[in-house]
Amino acid sequence: MANLLTSVLNFFQSSSSSQEVKSGSKDMNPELNKETPSAVGAFREKIAKQAEAIWADGPHPTDIFTGFVLLSKGTWDQEQFTRDMKEKWDIIVDECDASEEKGNNILVFRVDDMLAAVSLIDSPIPGGEAEANAKNNYMWSDAVKAAKEHRSHLIVAVLGKEEDLLEKGKLFTKVLAVCCCQKYATGIYTSGVVFEPRFYEAFANMMKKGELPIFNWVWFGFWQNKKGMNGYTSGLEAFGKEEMEVLGTNADPSDLRGFLASLVSYVLENDVELHNGETIGFSANDRHTITRSPGVGLPKNQMTLKIS
Repeated sequence: MANLLTSVLNFFQSSSSSQEVKSGSKDMNPELNKETPSAVGAFREKIAKQAEAIWADGPHPTDIFTGFVLLSKGTWDQEQFTRDMKEKWDIIVDECDASEEKGNNILVFRVDDMLAAVSLIDSPIPGGEAEANAKNNYMWSDAVKAAKEHRSHLIVAVLGKEEDLLEKGKLFTKVLAVCCCQKYATGIYTSGVVFEPRFYEAFANMMKKGELPIFNWVWFGFWQNKKGMNGYTSGLEAFGKEEMEVLGTNADPSDLRGFLASLVSYVLENDVELHNGETIGFSANDRHTITRSPGVGLPKNQMTLKIS
């Protein structure tokens, strides 16, 4: 894991070297999967009904990984999606009987004890939500432009009886990564940020090396103020973990990113629960205290773990 993390972080550093972290700025709104009743809410209800038809004790609609694919045109190629899932991930898409929902606007298929769904919404994500969260991506100068110009979107969801959240998360990432290959895909909106499609697809390939796709699951955000460099995670909540923040350090963004990435990998790979008052570290001489308190970079009504 260490060697792969090193190469990934080197890529991050070269990709973001020209991007400025604004002093005193909080250009962030890292709320996860903010929903609208007309789009995501209705979609979740439909998918939950599909799950109930397969599993009598199917998952609750809130136990769903959900993300969005921004499209420049209101169409997508289901046949290409099906081919790509087989070629890239050896997953056979065998469409479930979606009754009245069956057709070009929604695709539902089963993978082991999980259900995956892709639904086309022929309109932009409402409320300027995608544009607001695109501002969080300091590594992609065209993120806001892509968000502003999208004309429709795909909603991608994964749910099921599989108890391992990591397995659900992996399937979710595979489906989104394959959607990146769609002709009109211009951005991937998840974990409080809009990703560049080629970036998202490239880091999803970590799974082919047996690694967790943490850079698809978790966004590492930064801002600088008079106290120093600050960082946060956005995405851990989907795995039942509390988000982390590091405040007022003298580290540069690449080192802080590496520190947070190592912590996230450790927590997810080992299913670790961190608690207020504990310490965590990577050696006997490297210990960091943990404090649980309201968010600083993240919303104040959200409790986060502050890592010293």
